[in-house]
This record gives sequence, C-alpha cells and structure tokens, in this order.
Amino acid sequence: MADGGGADRGGIISTGRNAADGRHGSSVDGWVKVVTMLAGILLLFFLALVVASYV
Repeated sequence: MADGGGADRGGIISTGRNAADGRHGSSVDGWVKVVTMLAGILLLFFLALVVASYV
C-alpha cells in the first residue's frame, strides 16, 4: 500500500512540475520566437546591405 501511495504522489508531483514548466516554458518560447524573428530581420538587413554593396 505504501508503494501504491508513493507512486500516486510521484505522479501528482511530476504533473505539478510539468504544469509549472509549461507555464514558464510558454513565456520562454515567446521570447525565443521574438529573438528569432529579430535575428532573422537583422540577418536579412545585413544580407541586403552585402548585396547592395556588390551592385
């Protein structure tokens, strides 16, 4: 019986951790998307400058 209770508590704890990671993960994913988009825009800008310098 103790093993069954331990397994149940373990599941609840891991679910709680996953829920917390999900909340923090979504905000981190948002920042990652913003940073990736800005990096892509800067990359295109510098690529356009390089192409313009050759023309």
